[in-house]
Amino acid sequence: MVEYCEYECAKNCVEERRTKTTTGVEKMEDSKLELITEPLRTSFRQLISRCEKAAIEYELKELPLQKEVRYYLRIYLPIGRDRRTLILVDSEDAEKLTQIEFEKYVFIQGYESTCSYEYQSIEAYIRLFGPPRAELVFSRLLNIPYREIRKTPKEDLVFEVKQRVANGNPITITISQPTKTMLALADRELDDGSGLTIKIRGSKISNNNEATAILEKLANSLFFEIRSSRGIPLMLETHREPWSSPRLPLILAKAPKSPITFPKYQYDIEPLNLYWYATSAYEMPILQFLVYYQVLEFYFPIYSRREVQAEVANIVKDPQFNPDHHLDIGKVISTVQTKLGRGYGDERAQMRATIKGCVQDKEVRELLERDDIKEHFKADYKKLSPVKVSVENKGLDLREQLAERLYDIRCKIVHTKSDETEIERIRPFTKEEDLLAVEVEIVEFIARKAIIAGSKKLAM
Repeated sequence: MVEYCEYECAKNCVEERRTKTTTGVEKMEDSKLELITEPLRTSFRQLISRCEKAAIEYELKELPLQKEVRYYLRIYLPIGRDRRTLILVDSEDAEKLTQIEFEKYVFIQGYESTCSYEYQSIEAYIRLFGPPRAELVFSRLLNIPYREIRKTPKEDLVFEVKQRVANGNPITITISQPTKTMLALADRELDDGSGLTIKIRGSKISNNNEATAILEKLANSLFFEIRSSRGIPLMLETHREPWSSPRLPLILAKAPKSPITFPKYQYDIEPLNLYWYATSAYEMPILQFLVYYQVLEFYFPIYSRREVQAEVANIVKDPQFNPDHHLDIGKVISTVQTKLGRGYGDERAQMRATIKGCVQDKEVRELLERDDIKEHFKADYKKLSPVKVSVENKGLDLREQLAERLYDIRCKIVHTKSDETEIERIRPFTKEEDLLAVEVEIVEFIARKAIIAGSKKLAM
């Protein structure tokens, strides 16, 4: 199955609804199949026939970036109310799928996981933290010395627990190598031993919601027991569409190629360390957003103080200002009192002052008018916050709206309350978190500008 980066054009092709008659579609697909060489053509015919019998949607698409016309096969398997696409380009891809009962499996929403209602089984990839390899995990789980574990064939490394349910079959949870079915559906290979899956068998499953609930409840409970008793941190591996996260390759591709010279400026170390920490967490959009936001918080007192100083200066520079008149002095005191705190003003005001102090409206507009970000604000922005940044309005200072939006998203992440009413949260491992990738790029841009604006001439 093809990697996204190799065939990015394939994703960008406009998906057309198949409105032709069945006969028309069959003829169209047959004509495409004739252009495919053996043995791939035979494999595609088998898979298409199986898809039609199981009422699974499929499509033959022209492969982009090729001198000669070639086609690849897309098979759409259910994932809750949505679907996940399997992309098969060569004989190896197709052969993997012909060898498994892919018709009997669906994906589980949010996770790198599959489920079979017929076999009452779930399998999900496990994410290992840090350096632990499979051998070390099993050494701890099975209480076998690491040296002995390393000599054991990987297929024999199995950890299993069971629980007999009243009036039912036992529920079995197993941690071991991925099955052939999982490898094919997830488009993976048996690697150096770090790839592990958790299998759950025996639970009654009839829909995606039940599968998700069982997977989360049993896997997370077992992982917490393992962490507490063996010290091994494990978690379910989440599924992310390749074009939604991580965006690091995209950021690298769009980086300016300006010349690099000997440093002329030095930067505040505290916000810079926060910036590096956020940058390293590119697979965790929620954490990234919060830490970049902390970079801006570092500068809140500086820019909000400047704002109140400017307001006080405007009052005292007024020719009618009388320093001996208690009402005029009261105006100054009132201006300062309304903006007291760690900085001056509430957090919204401080965010607004910081953004205005470190970045120009023109720079913000140039960023937000980029095609991918513009598209985000057309369709998906409401899923994170109702506050829209209206790039269409050429006379509007976008920094005002942007400050409000970033603050609102931050509140939804940390689960604060607004006007005594609990606001909706942005939770990990959800579509909303995937959508944060665009917002992360925006807040990273502002954080970078804040660090630059706060820099000083390099002193040697």
